[in-house]
Amino acid sequence: MKELYYTISDEIFQRFPGYVRGVVIAHDVSNISSPEELIRLLRASEASVRERLNLDLLTEDSHIKSWREAYRSFGAKPSEFRSSIEAMLRRALRNDPLPTINALVDIGNVISLRHLVPVGGHAIDVVEDNIELRIANGRENFIPFGSDEL
Repeated sequence: MKELYYTISDEIFQRFPGYVRGVVIAHDVSNISSPEELIRLLRASEASVRERLNLDLLTEDSHIKSWREAYRSFGAKPSEFRSSIEAMLRRALRNDPLPTINALVDIGNVISLRHLVPVGGHAIDVVEDNIELRIANGRENFIPFGSDEL
């Protein structure tokens, strides 16, 4: 396996001094359909969000407010371009069940709902270049995972 590097630019921490990122690497993972127990955990996490949060006050929650401020700082309108965690919480608060995708995605969604943080995943066995989190400069090529086209 090719050696890959995951870096975060200094500019991210300069612009967002409270930013924290966790990275977990798992090897030999078999990503299967979600078992019923995991789907029950997902539904329980959605219900927990409805008990803890109020849709009308969601933008004032510190977890969501920080993402909205970050989006505003780079010129995005947070009411038009919502962070993944805000979009997920809004869906749960409207009692619109999240779809089950597969076990790894569903585990990430459970964690997101429980802790009000965005969780993402990458299949690093198909990543060809290093991964860098940085401020976009507008010249990036975006190729969605699973696609060969820009």
